[in-house]
Amino acid sequence: METPEAAGQRFLAAVDPCSNHQIAKIIKENFSDLASRLHEQVAVPNTGSRFMVDTSPMKILGISFKPLKDSVIDTVSSVLERGWPAQQRLCLTVLRKLSSPKAHALVFKMICMESMLGSSRKLVSLLTCQVLRYMLGLLSQLDQ
Repeated sequence: METPEAAGQRFLAAVDPCSNHQIAKIIKENFSDLASRLHEQVAVPNTGSRFMVDTSPMKILGISFKPLKDSVIDTVSSVLERGWPAQQRLCLTVLRKLSSPKAHALVFKMICMESMLGSSRKLVSLLTCQVLRYMLGLLSQLDQ
């Protein structure tokens, strides 16, 4: 950590709560050509409970996040522009194999983290791919 106030501490960073429904709505509103490709379960509002997270450590670390709408638009635009074929294939494979809306939400939130963190984007992209590969590994074990 480069911030002296952060020395010896561990931090859980979180953005305002967001749901897979909110993300799907933003995609539908801003990328109408992709709307038909969103799975119906992804667009269903979350029915689970929310938990609260103390965000004061983000102030100590000097971290600020983009608004959710900007992050989703930037992420989808970037994926469409750059392609990111390996990550796209991993995401699509995981989404096809998992029918759980919670799993879909996890994948979407990991992807959105990439644009929210700006300068750490490459690191988060690598972590996203690693998490998706791990999930695929678990799925292949269950299939056997």
